[in-house]
Amino acid sequence: MSCQDLGGWVKFPAKKYEVMPDAERQCRTQIEIEISHDEVVTYEDRGNSPLRVLSFDIECMYDTENKSVPSIHPIIQISNMVVRMGESEPFLRAIFTLNSCDLIEDVYVCSYSSESKLLEAWQDFIHDVDPDVLTGFNILNFDLWFIIERAQKLATLNVELSRSKGSLAKHVNYNFYSDRYGSREGRNVQIPGRVVLDLFRHLPRNHSTFKLQNYGLKDVAKCLLGDGPDSQKMDLSYQSITELQEGPEANGATRRKMAVYCLQDARLPLKLLHKYGIVEGYLQKGKEKQVPFANLLGPSHALQELGVPNARASQAVISDF
Repeated sequence: MSCQDLGGWVKFPAKKYEVMPDAERQCRTQIEIEISHDEVVTYEDRGNSPLRVLSFDIECMYDTENKSVPSIHPIIQISNMVVRMGESEPFLRAIFTLNSCDLIEDVYVCSYSSESKLLEAWQDFIHDVDPDVLTGFNILNFDLWFIIERAQKLATLNVELSRSKGSLAKHVNYNFYSDRYGSREGRNVQIPGRVVLDLFRHLPRNHSTFKLQNYGLKDVAKCLLGDGPDSQKMDLSYQSITELQEGPEANGATRRKMAVYCLQDARLPLKLLHKYGIVEGYLQKGKEKQVPFANLLGPSHALQELGVPNARASQAVISDF
């Protein structure tokens, strides 16, 4: 792409490409094409593609100190909300639960008898929905990290969330910079072919825009989304989660209460993305700088400057995954 000075929309001339048969595909994209790079040509700008954005949140069991440790505590629910960029309402809502959960209006409730089956079904769900962007709140430091570590502990599932077959999701430690906190250590999770946009990372990084005193989800929702009941984080204590899941009176109805809480935590990041045009803003900045979307979310500002012109000048290669 960079060699041909391409960016944005491109065109594949007829009879110059081959659609790969399922048996030969290397990726989980809906269409996989093989074409020589010098046959690809630029095409008129058609605006932003309607990217699919999936927001998710997990709930885990806790110990008496309100801590979750992946080597000990199971994942008991994963909520999911999926939107097309630019639309305000999710077109798909789904919750994956460990053990029974009563029905929730307009939500696919998928219950499983074991945590391994739950995680495997959720991974299949990611492959089927094929989101361009994974989002949520603190998903890099906690949710994705916990899923990867938990899967390794169970030893029954390799976490393959990417579009590249055989590419395992992995987490690494980085120093991240933000306007609010300066440089601080955090986790990064690499999922080839998908962009991970963590709002817990985005908001303090852009403190000069949001100017919040606290960047917890409850405070963020209250300050940035208003007072509407559907725009606020619900209150549910760590002790309540344990009781609702496996207490003496736990059943499908109690787990439904937890599921509604979990779903709201997946809904709020989408409301923030839509209200502030966050994804659209990154796409516009990427076009201006000729930088891949994912680079703009990297741990340092240096990645934001490694655009096509600079890469070409320094004879560097920018990875597409």
